Amino acid sequence: ERIITLFFHLEDRSGTLSELLSVVASSGCNILTIHQTIPLQGRANVTLSLNVADMKIEMDELLTRLRSLDFVEKVEVLGSGA
Repeated sequence: ERIITLFFHLEDRSGTLSELLSVVASSGCNILTIHQTIPLQGRANVTLSLNVADMKIEMDELLTRLRSLDFVEKVEVLGSGA
């Protein structure tokens, strides 16, 4: 098992979390946890813990795909571990 934690700063629009999770899932990651703050001033913070052991693409490619989503303002890798 390889686990990473990603932090996102997103625009608060209908369907954004669903679209974000779809990109993550289609890359072969297994979503372990999701934490989302209550949106303030049209923005929300989301933290995802992912098992990337079976990921079909490189991490850089996943980050590029996530950053290209028009509602994603920031993506950071908070940590990676076992």
